[in-house]
This record gives sequence, C-alpha cells and structure tokens, in this order.
Amino acid sequence: MRRVWLYLALAFAISWGAYALRRFGSFDPVADEALRLTVKFGPSLAGVGIAAAYGGKSGLLDLLRRLRPPIRHARWVAIAFGLPIMIVLVALPLRAAIGGSIRPLALPPLGQGLSAFMALLATRFFLGGGLGEELGWRGVMLPALQQRMDPLRASLIIGVAHGAWHLPAYGAGVLFLTLFTVSGSIVFTWMYNNTEGNLFLPALMHATANASLRFLEHVVPAVDGELGFPMLVFLLWAAVAWLLVTRQGIAGKKKPQE
Repeated sequence: MRRVWLYLALAFAISWGAYALRRFGSFDPVADEALRLTVKFGPSLAGVGIAAAYGGKSGLLDLLRRLRPPIRHARWVAIAFGLPIMIVLVALPLRAAIGGSIRPLALPPLGQGLSAFMALLATRFFLGGGLGEELGWRGVMLPALQQRMDPLRASLIIGVAHGAWHLPAYGAGVLFLTLFTVSGSIVFTWMYNNTEGNLFLPALMHATANASLRFLEHVVPAVDGELGFPMLVFLLWAAVAWLLVTRQGIAGKKKPQE
C-alpha cells in the first residue's frame, strides 16, 4: 500500500498546490494557464512519477504503452464513447417525467453541433480528465490496489479518493460528485479488467462523460447550472455500476496488466 499512499500524496500535492497558487497568487496569463493545467494533470503527473520511481524506464514505457487505442477491442471503444452519451440522453426525458421543465432545445445544425461536441471531447480528452487523470487513477492506483484486494473494493477506494481530489474546486458539492466518481470507477475497472489493463478506454469514457454533460447544458438551457440534472445523471451511472456488480462482475475474464 505504500505505493498507493505515495501516489495519492503526490497527486493531491501537485493539484492542490497549483490550485492554491492560482487562488491566492497573481500571475500573467501564460503562467496562470500553466498552473490551471497542472491542477488538471496532477493525477497523471503523479502517476508518471510513481511509475518511473518504482519501475524505471520500463515501468514508465509500460504505462504509456497502455494508452494505445485498443484496436482488438472495438466493442469496448464503442462502449467507452457511447455509454456516457446514452446516460445523458436518457436523463433528459427522465427529468421531464418527474416534473422538470424543459425549454425548447437550442439545437445547432447537425454538422455544427457534431463539430462542437467533438472539439469539446478533444479538449476534455487531451487537456482534461482523460489524459489529465487516468494515467494515475487507473494507470497506477488501480493495479496496485488489485494486487491486495478485490476489484470492487479497489474501485470504491479510487472513487472516494477521486471525489476528494475535487474538494478545492467543488467544496461541499464534492459529496454529490463522489457519487459519479465512485460509480464511474466501478465501470472503468470493469473495462480495464476486460481489456488487459488498457488506459485509452477509461480516458475516453472519462472525457466523453464530462463533454456530453457540458454539451447538453449548452444546447438545453433549462438544465444549465441546475443541480438536479447532474444528480440524475450521477444516479444513472450508479445504476449502471450496480448492474455490473450484481449481474456480471467487474473482475474481468483475463488478469489485468500489472
């Protein structure tokens, strides 16, 4: 567990330290942007550092190698991309069914909307929760925990840590966000363990989940800034995680790459 504790200490120190500097310091735009990205990339920067410290060059290369798109697992790529979008789309009529008001959709033309979504997805993948976090949470922390405990316990620990990592930015709202980080952690572990420890998939799903919710808030003004709709989305993630745990299991058919 020493590796896990060192990883968490480093990830929190990088992100929270950079956040504190931005919050209480004054910097030119270039330096401020660098600090903003440091906050977002804290988990992955810590993952790279721990991988190199414990595995040397080979450990670092193995971590980066697992980011390759899984050509042999096209079905999993479709799940990683499609499931977050499906959850958001299901949440919208559910919101209407329980009494939420939905103003007319401010839908852009199809081509323009698709381009805007893909641009948002690329930003979330390359400069956000995708590459910014998954080299740490799933790249380092998950395999280390699964050496000592079952996948569900490992997922729950990562989900709680991931939620707590957002504390400076979300404050008390982190309690609601943790419902998603825990549920998402279970789904990510399921993918990880069924694809020999591939990291592209959780990075893609993480980015798509963030991008799809944000995009819908743009095109459906009634849900922008509303707490109830994200909570409904988080509950649907929890339902998916529960189904995986109770109906299929998340250990996978093959031993994950350590």
